[in-house]
Amino acid sequence: MPISRNEILDRLRARIDAGEPILGAGAGTGLSAKC
Repeated sequence: MPISRNEILDRLRARIDAGEPILGAGAGTGLSAKC
């Protein structure tokens, strides 16, 4: 069963409150890099 959006946000906020570093990554078409 997928994790709900609220559960993900709760976990993220808990990490922020604990002072843990937050890493984010994403992938796209690369158009922004070409402009």
